[in-house]
Amino acid sequence: MQCILNSTLHKVSWIINLAILVPISLFSTAAEKAKIGYILHGSPFHEMKDNKLSGGLEYEVGTLIAHEAGLEPHFARLPESRLGYFLETGRIQMLCLYNPAWIESPKRFVWSAKLTDQEEYYIIRDDMPDITSHEQLKGKHIATQLGYIHSENTMTLFKGGLARRVDTRSTEALYKMLKEGRVDTIIDNTISYNYLRKNKNISSKIHLASLRDMVFPLSCVLSQKNHQKTKRLLTAINTIKNNGKLSKILMKYHAM
Repeated sequence: MQCILNSTLHKVSWIINLAILVPISLFSTAAEKAKIGYILHGSPFHEMKDNKLSGGLEYEVGTLIAHEAGLEPHFARLPESRLGYFLETGRIQMLCLYNPAWIESPKRFVWSAKLTDQEEYYIIRDDMPDITSHEQLKGKHIATQLGYIHSENTMTLFKGGLARRVDTRSTEALYKMLKEGRVDTIIDNTISYNYLRKNKNISSKIHLASLRDMVFPLSCVLSQKNHQKTKRLLTAINTIKNNGKLSKILMKYHAM
């Protein structure tokens, strides 16, 4: 009788231990998350599905970095005016393809090595004369994205009232305004321009002017919170730069 009781108790104990260990084991193998922020600007940087980021250049780069660091990417859409707060408080760990000039007091944060350059050009309709200098822009209506910073020459034109700035909230709206003749020219980067020309047929009868407004070096900006996670992400960024994985993604978009 005692042997039967001991055997029964042993089986019960084994079942209880198994019930405890299984969820612990499953939990321990779950990937740690990397909270990655993004500021929605549309294609080709952001592709949305069911109101969630599901593709685009920022999605691919962020996912690659997180996986290289052994982390699971978790993307969060941010209002541009609150980016500093989200980074300072650690509510996001990283945002990529960004420039220090676009955020107040950039030294508050950790910046990665440069990922790529963003070249910004004036874009005009085919029936317009070429733009070769900022002097030609006086008296013109220039469309750009709301809140964007441009070259010193362009910003001087806007601040001095020498050219009228027309703000939009989406890239495709820029091209629509230009094609409809509501503005004289727009400013956009070559990645967006090449993508829209190939995939959206939005760039027919328009082209890059000769005047390049500015080149922005783009990096990832990371939070000072959770130093170990930031260190892992920085190491991952350097790794994908050196092993060619980052270049493979960038070439896909630059070559569009």
